[in-house]
Amino acid sequence: MKPQYKTWSAHKIDAMKVTRPIETESFPNAKFKVARGSTCQAYEFTLTDMPCLNPNDSIVLYNMLMREKDKYEPVMSYLQVMIKSYIQEVGSMDVDIATVLKKKKADNCS
Repeated sequence: MKPQYKTWSAHKIDAMKVTRPIETESFPNAKFKVARGSTCQAYEFTLTDMPCLNPNDSIVLYNMLMREKDKYEPVMSYLQVMIKSYIQEVGSMDVDIATVLKKKKADNCS
């Protein structure tokens, strides 16, 4: 997984290509190459780097993949599992944070 500063960008993704699937022992992965902004700078990342992308990039990539769903079907199923797992983890963290904040608020009020 790349550090967030190497994958997160405010520049819009204009083009995307799935360069190849990556076989691993534990889970299927895929490599993406995207072009960003007016300079069309190229960036590469994998599905495991997805949590480090800004949320808009994840939505843009998903929509681009959906336009050619038949072509990218294996990648789509991996991406859906990744997004569901990520959303579940974020939701779990939100519950933990809310619990801590409620406890602190109750401690301060007593």
